[in-house]
Parts: sequence; C-alpha cells; structure tokens
Amino acid sequence: MQRVHDLDSKISLWIHQAGARIPRFVLRVLEFSGDGVFWIVAIAALAFAAPSSPQLQLLVPDLMLGFVLDVLLVASIKTIVRRPRPIYNKGMYVISSVDHWSFPSGHSSRALFMATFFWLKAASSISSSSSLPPSPPRASLLEFVVTVEFLALSWAVATAISRVLLGRHYVMDVFVGSSLGVLEAAVVDKFSHATLHQALRKKLSATTIAWR
Repeated sequence: MQRVHDLDSKISLWIHQAGARIPRFVLRVLEFSGDGVFWIVAIAALAFAAPSSPQLQLLVPDLMLGFVLDVLLVASIKTIVRRPRPIYNKGMYVISSVDHWSFPSGHSSRALFMATFFWLKAASSISSSSSLPPSPPRASLLEFVVTVEFLALSWAVATAISRVLLGRHYVMDVFVGSSLGVLEAAVVDKFSHATLHQALRKKLSATTIAWR
C-alpha cells in the first residue's frame, strides 16, 4: 500500500509541476464551477424555476438526491480515510473540517455526477424519440444534445484534472472521486423510475410552488 501511495504522490507532484504554466485563474474558475456551494445555489435556483417548466420538475428532485448522496458519501469516506492533502496545496478555502482531507475528491465526484447524469437523461430522451419519423427538427435536437453533452463531459474531465494541477488532490483521489460520481449518477437514474421517487417529485413541486 505504501508503494501505491508513494507512486501516486510522485505522479501527482509531476503533474502539478508540469501544469505550472497554465494560468491559475483558469484552474480557479474550474474549481469554483465544481464547488459544493455553487451547486447548492444552482439547484436552489432550478427548484425555484421548476413550477414553470415540466422538464425541470423532473430534473430537480434527481439533482437534489444526487447532491445529497454525493455529500454523504464523500464526507463519510474522507472522515474514515483521513488522507492529508498534498503539502504543496496552497490558498484553499476550507468550509468544513472534512475539507482538510484529500481522499476522495469531492469536486471530481460532483463534476462527473453532473456530466454522467445529463448523459443518461439525454440518452433516455434520444431513445424515447427514436420511434418518431426522421425530421430536420429532430436531427437538430440530436446534434444539440450531443454537443452539450460533449461540453459537459469536457468540463467535468477538466475540473477533475484541475484538482491535481492546483495541488488540491492526488491522482488517486481524483480517480476514485470521478468513479464515485459516475456510480452516483447511475444510482439516481435507476431510482428516478421508482414509485417513491415519483411521490418525492410531486412533493417537491408542490413545496416549490408554495415558495413562489
């Protein structure tokens, strides 16, 4: 196990040093885009807008479930493993005590959850529309979905890599965090078809309407 840790540390340091020429501002923007606080605000905004959009009414409960699941899993693993962050990690804003620990990467899990989640939703939409006759609007929609998903996946991968480039995490932290995010998306997508989840959607929609 020590050999794995030493190799992980060596590769991570090399990547961190190799990325020194990348503007730190770019890496910080990616860091902000994967931050938990940012996604709390984003999901809350979507929840507020959900009553006016049937599509959002379907997505918001899934996003809420995925975010809560991610926070619980990442915080639990960090607390159990308690792997210190790289010693060259500088200028990081710590919100809670678990943020002191490195394994796994929460930014990576959130980013890959979002990218995988929307990929699964897009794949489901494309599959349901496959029975429709070919038409220019449908072809344009498919092209749009593919483009957006490519951008989402590119953002997720870039955000995950930026964690090592910034010195926030080791490679293994990012790999496990990313894998965790993909697994969370698969679980949420599976659960979204359950009867319990349908009831949750209705409850959240009614609550959001009451806020407005």
